[in-house]
Amino acid sequence: MNKKLVSLLLILLVLPISLLGQDATVPPDKVNIRVKFRIQVYGVERIRQVDELLKFLKATGFTPTAENLFEKLQDETVTSFDGTLDQGKEIKCLNPRWIYSVTSWPVGIEDPYKSEEPVRIEIEFPQYMQPKKQHEFWDDVKISLSKIGFVDAVSYNPESFTRITGNLLGKTLPVIDTKIFPEALRTAGVSVTPFAFPRVIKIHPDWPLVKPRVLEDLKESSLRKMSPAARKKLEVPEQKLEKWLLVVLYLKSLQLQLP
Repeated sequence: MNKKLVSLLLILLVLPISLLGQDATVPPDKVNIRVKFRIQVYGVERIRQVDELLKFLKATGFTPTAENLFEKLQDETVTSFDGTLDQGKEIKCLNPRWIYSVTSWPVGIEDPYKSEEPVRIEIEFPQYMQPKKQHEFWDDVKISLSKIGFVDAVSYNPESFTRITGNLLGKTLPVIDTKIFPEALRTAGVSVTPFAFPRVIKIHPDWPLVKPRVLEDLKESSLRKMSPAARKKLEVPEQKLEKWLLVVLYLKSLQLQLP
Protein backbone atom coordinates (compact mmCIF):
# COMPACT_ATOMS: atom_id res chain seq x y z
CA MET A 1 0.00 0.00 0.00
CA ASN A 2 1.21 3.50 -0.81
CA LYS A 3 3.07 4.99 2.19
CA LYS A 4 1.40 8.37 1.72
CA LEU A 5 -2.02 6.73 1.77
CA VAL A 6 -1.18 4.86 5.00
CA SER A 7 -0.03 8.10 6.64
CA LEU A 8 -3.22 9.85 5.59
CA LEU A 9 -5.37 7.05 7.02
CA LEU A 10 -3.51 7.22 10.35
CA ILE A 11 -4.06 10.98 10.55
CA LEU A 12 -7.77 10.55 9.87
CA LEU A 13 -8.01 7.94 12.63
CA VAL A 14 -6.10 9.94 15.25
CA LEU A 15 -7.58 13.38 14.54
CA PRO A 16 -11.16 12.67 15.75
CA ILE A 17 -9.78 11.22 19.00
CA SER A 18 -7.66 14.31 19.65
CA LEU A 19 -10.59 16.59 18.90
CA LEU A 20 -12.78 14.59 21.24
CA GLY A 21 -10.27 15.14 24.02
CA GLN A 22 -10.36 18.88 23.44
CA ASP A 23 -14.15 19.03 23.57
CA ALA A 24 -14.42 16.92 26.72
CA THR A 25 -13.72 19.84 29.05
CA VAL A 26 -15.37 19.28 32.41
CA PRO A 27 -17.76 22.18 33.12
CA PRO A 28 -17.45 23.87 36.53
CA ASP A 29 -19.74 22.70 39.31
CA LYS A 30 -22.82 24.82 39.90
CA VAL A 31 -23.83 26.15 43.29
CA ASN A 32 -27.04 27.66 44.56
CA ILE A 33 -26.55 31.13 45.95
CA ARG A 34 -28.66 33.37 48.15
CA VAL A 35 -27.97 37.05 47.56
CA LYS A 36 -28.74 39.56 50.32
CA PHE A 37 -28.94 43.13 49.12
CA ARG A 38 -30.19 46.58 49.99
CA ILE A 39 -31.42 49.30 47.63
CA GLN A 40 -32.31 52.34 49.68
CA VAL A 41 -34.08 54.38 47.01
CA TYR A 42 -37.61 54.29 45.65
CA GLY A 43 -39.63 54.82 42.49
CA VAL A 44 -37.88 55.31 39.18
CA GLU A 45 -34.43 55.36 40.80
CA ARG A 46 -35.05 51.96 42.40
CA ILE A 47 -36.09 50.51 39.04
CA ARG A 48 -32.88 51.83 37.49
CA GLN A 49 -30.69 50.38 40.25
CA VAL A 50 -32.46 47.00 40.14
CA ASP A 51 -31.67 46.87 36.43
CA GLU A 52 -28.01 47.73 37.11
CA LEU A 53 -27.78 45.14 39.89
CA LEU A 54 -29.12 42.36 37.66
CA LYS A 55 -26.77 43.32 34.83
CA PHE A 56 -23.87 43.24 37.29
CA LEU A 57 -24.83 39.72 38.44
CA LYS A 58 -25.42 38.50 34.89
CA ALA A 59 -21.82 39.41 34.07
CA THR A 60 -20.65 36.99 36.79
CA GLY A 61 -22.64 34.13 35.26
CA PHE A 62 -25.50 34.33 37.75
CA THR A 63 -28.79 32.73 36.70
CA PRO A 64 -31.84 33.73 38.78
CA THR A 65 -34.22 31.11 40.11
CA ALA A 66 -37.28 33.36 39.70
CA GLU A 67 -38.37 34.07 36.14
CA ASN A 68 -39.69 37.55 36.92
CA LEU A 69 -36.93 38.67 39.29
CA PHE A 70 -36.80 42.20 37.86
CA GLU A 71 -40.41 42.81 38.86
CA LYS A 72 -40.00 41.15 42.27
CA LEU A 73 -37.02 43.32 43.22
CA GLN A 74 -39.03 46.48 42.70
CA ASP A 75 -40.83 45.56 45.94
CA GLU A 76 -39.04 47.50 48.72
CA THR A 77 -39.70 44.68 51.23
CA VAL A 78 -37.66 42.12 49.25
CA THR A 79 -34.11 41.87 50.63
CA SER A 80 -32.84 38.57 49.19
CA PHE A 81 -33.16 36.31 46.17
CA ASP A 82 -31.78 33.00 44.91
CA GLY A 83 -30.04 31.73 41.81
CA THR A 84 -27.19 29.57 40.55
CA LEU A 85 -23.56 30.31 39.75
CA ASP A 86 -20.31 28.56 38.84
CA GLN A 87 -18.56 27.38 41.98
CA GLY A 88 -15.73 29.70 43.04
CA LYS A 89 -17.30 32.87 41.65
CA GLU A 90 -19.28 33.74 44.79
CA ILE A 91 -16.97 36.55 45.86
CA LYS A 92 -17.43 38.25 42.47
CA CYS A 93 -21.09 38.78 43.36
CA LEU A 94 -20.27 41.05 46.31
CA ASN A 95 -20.85 44.67 45.45
CA PRO A 96 -20.40 47.47 48.02
CA ARG A 97 -23.17 49.41 46.34
CA TRP A 98 -25.92 46.80 46.78
CA ILE A 99 -24.85 43.27 47.80
CA TYR A 100 -23.44 42.62 51.28
CA SER A 101 -23.83 38.85 51.72
CA VAL A 102 -23.76 35.79 49.47
CA THR A 103 -24.40 32.25 50.72
CA SER A 104 -23.64 29.26 48.49
CA TRP A 105 -24.32 25.54 48.62
CA PRO A 106 -24.03 22.78 45.98
CA VAL A 107 -26.88 22.28 43.53
CA GLY A 108 -28.96 19.28 44.56
CA ILE A 109 -28.43 19.84 48.28
CA GLU A 110 -31.35 20.83 50.51
CA ASP A 111 -31.60 24.51 51.44
CA PRO A 112 -29.25 24.74 54.47
CA TYR A 113 -31.31 27.57 55.98
CA LYS A 114 -34.04 25.01 56.67
CA SER A 115 -31.77 22.38 58.19
CA GLU A 116 -32.24 21.27 61.80
CA GLU A 117 -28.77 19.70 61.71
CA PRO A 118 -25.27 21.24 61.87
CA VAL A 119 -23.74 22.20 58.53
CA ARG A 120 -20.09 22.85 57.75
CA ILE A 121 -19.57 26.50 56.86
CA GLU A 122 -16.76 28.73 55.65
CA ILE A 123 -17.04 32.51 56.07
CA GLU A 124 -14.80 34.79 54.00
CA PHE A 125 -14.65 38.57 54.30
CA PRO A 126 -12.23 41.32 53.22
CA GLN A 127 -9.43 42.83 55.26
CA TYR A 128 -10.81 46.32 55.75
CA MET A 129 -9.09 47.21 59.05
CA GLN A 130 -5.55 47.56 60.29
CA PRO A 131 -4.09 44.13 61.25
CA LYS A 132 -4.55 44.56 65.01
CA LYS A 133 -8.14 45.78 64.63
CA GLN A 134 -8.92 43.06 62.09
CA HIS A 135 -7.57 40.46 64.54
CA GLU A 136 -9.88 41.75 67.29
CA PHE A 137 -12.84 41.76 64.91
CA TRP A 138 -12.05 38.18 63.84
CA ASP A 139 -11.88 37.13 67.51
CA ASP A 140 -15.16 38.83 68.31
CA VAL A 141 -17.01 37.20 65.42
CA LYS A 142 -15.81 33.75 66.53
CA ILE A 143 -16.83 34.34 70.15
CA SER A 144 -20.26 35.62 69.12
CA LEU A 145 -20.73 32.63 66.82
CA SER A 146 -19.89 30.24 69.66
CA LYS A 147 -22.87 31.63 71.60
CA ILE A 148 -25.26 30.29 68.95
CA GLY A 149 -23.66 26.84 68.81
CA PHE A 150 -20.78 27.37 66.39
CA VAL A 151 -17.98 24.78 66.67
CA ASP A 152 -14.76 26.27 65.34
CA ALA A 153 -12.26 24.53 63.09
CA VAL A 154 -8.66 25.68 62.91
CA SER A 155 -8.99 28.52 60.42
CA TYR A 156 -6.18 30.82 61.47
CA ASN A 157 -4.69 33.05 58.78
CA PRO A 158 -2.33 35.51 60.51
CA GLU A 159 -1.74 37.51 57.35
CA SER A 160 -5.27 38.85 57.11
CA PHE A 161 -7.78 37.31 59.58
CA THR A 162 -10.38 36.98 56.85
CA ARG A 163 -11.57 33.38 57.13
CA ILE A 164 -13.58 31.39 59.68
CA THR A 165 -14.68 27.76 59.35
CA GLY A 166 -16.64 25.33 61.50
CA ASN A 167 -20.09 23.88 62.17
CA LEU A 168 -23.31 25.80 62.72
CA LEU A 169 -26.94 24.71 62.93
CA GLY A 170 -28.44 25.37 59.51
CA LYS A 171 -31.50 27.27 60.71
CA THR A 172 -29.28 29.74 62.63
CA LEU A 173 -27.43 30.86 59.47
CA PRO A 174 -29.51 34.07 59.15
CA VAL A 175 -28.14 35.26 62.50
CA ILE A 176 -24.70 35.73 60.93
CA ASP A 177 -26.02 38.65 58.89
CA THR A 178 -28.70 39.99 61.24
CA LYS A 179 -26.73 39.91 64.50
CA ILE A 180 -23.18 38.48 64.53
CA PHE A 181 -21.51 40.83 62.05
CA PRO A 182 -23.36 44.01 63.11
CA GLU A 183 -22.48 43.41 66.80
CA ALA A 184 -18.83 42.67 66.02
CA LEU A 185 -18.62 45.83 63.91
CA ARG A 186 -20.04 47.93 66.74
CA THR A 187 -17.48 46.46 69.14
CA ALA A 188 -14.75 47.32 66.63
CA GLY A 189 -16.02 50.90 66.46
CA VAL A 190 -17.07 50.63 62.83
CA SER A 191 -20.12 52.49 61.59
CA VAL A 192 -22.69 49.72 61.08
CA THR A 193 -24.43 49.84 57.72
CA PRO A 194 -25.94 47.01 55.67
CA PHE A 195 -22.84 47.10 53.48
CA ALA A 196 -20.15 46.98 56.18
CA PHE A 197 -17.86 43.98 55.74
CA PRO A 198 -19.52 42.16 52.83
CA ARG A 199 -19.04 38.42 53.19
CA VAL A 200 -19.37 35.06 51.47
CA ILE A 201 -20.77 32.12 53.45
CA LYS A 202 -20.05 28.77 51.80
CA ILE A 203 -21.77 25.54 52.82
CA HIS A 204 -19.55 22.46 52.42
CA PRO A 205 -21.60 19.25 52.86
CA ASP A 206 -18.59 17.20 51.73
CA TRP A 207 -16.39 18.54 54.56
CA PRO A 208 -16.47 16.54 57.81
CA LEU A 209 -18.14 18.14 60.82
CA VAL A 210 -15.78 19.42 63.50
CA LYS A 211 -15.91 17.69 66.88
CA PRO A 212 -16.02 20.01 69.94
CA ARG A 213 -12.67 20.21 71.73
CA VAL A 214 -12.61 20.86 75.48
CA LEU A 215 -9.61 21.45 77.77
CA GLU A 216 -9.70 20.48 81.43
CA ASP A 217 -8.11 23.71 82.58
CA LEU A 218 -7.39 27.23 81.40
CA LYS A 219 -4.06 28.90 82.12
CA GLU A 220 -3.44 32.62 82.28
CA SER A 221 -0.54 32.18 79.87
CA SER A 222 -3.04 30.96 77.26
CA LEU A 223 -5.23 34.03 77.70
CA ARG A 224 -2.25 36.29 77.09
CA LYS A 225 -1.96 34.88 73.59
CA MET A 226 -5.36 36.29 72.65
CA SER A 227 -6.19 39.79 71.50
CA PRO A 228 -7.20 42.18 74.34
CA ALA A 229 -10.79 42.36 73.10
CA ALA A 230 -11.19 38.58 73.07
CA ARG A 231 -9.47 38.18 76.45
CA LYS A 232 -11.82 40.72 78.04
CA LYS A 233 -14.86 38.81 76.81
CA LEU A 234 -13.49 35.44 77.91
CA GLU A 235 -12.99 36.56 81.51
CA VAL A 236 -16.75 36.31 82.12
CA PRO A 237 -17.30 33.17 84.29
CA GLU A 238 -20.34 31.83 82.44
CA GLN A 239 -18.30 31.78 79.24
CA LYS A 240 -15.84 29.22 80.60
CA LEU A 241 -16.77 26.68 77.93
CA GLU A 242 -16.06 29.29 75.26
CA LYS A 243 -12.65 29.80 76.87
CA TRP A 244 -11.88 26.12 76.63
CA LEU A 245 -12.89 25.91 72.99
CA LEU A 246 -10.95 28.99 71.93
CA VAL A 247 -7.77 28.15 73.82
CA VAL A 248 -7.35 24.95 71.83
CA LEU A 249 -7.20 27.04 68.70
CA TYR A 250 -4.97 29.72 70.15
CA LEU A 251 -2.47 27.39 71.82
CA LYS A 252 -1.46 26.19 68.39
CA SER A 253 -2.03 29.19 66.19
CA LEU A 254 -1.51 32.42 68.13
CA GLN A 255 1.99 31.83 69.48
CA LEU A 256 3.28 34.44 67.05
CA GLN A 257 1.21 37.09 68.82
CA LEU A 258 3.29 36.93 72.02
CA PRO A 259 5.68 39.88 72.57
